[in-house]
Amino acid sequence: GYLEWLLAAELGGRIEMITPREPDRRGAQLSLKVPGGRDLFNQLEAAGATVDWREPDVIRVAPTPLYNGFEDCYRFVAILGGLVRGGG
Repeated sequence: GYLEWLLAAELGGRIEMITPREPDRRGAQLSLKVPGGRDLFNQLEAAGATVDWREPDVIRVAPTPLYNGFEDCYRFVAILGGLVRGGG
């Protein structure tokens, strides 16, 4: 839920979350339709984010409660935000 909130607050107009909003329908995984496609995916991985690619333009991210904390979610959104805003 925290990652969903951060994405909406920071990048709501730049990315589209295509995963159902109801937590019981999605689990911890969020699918994001993103500008820049595969290039953005590669940049995220190069920046240290662990993400999954689905054709044609979807990046999946799944913070796992036992392994990832609030800081990890915040860092991911900061990295993604810098990339989609053009800040690298």
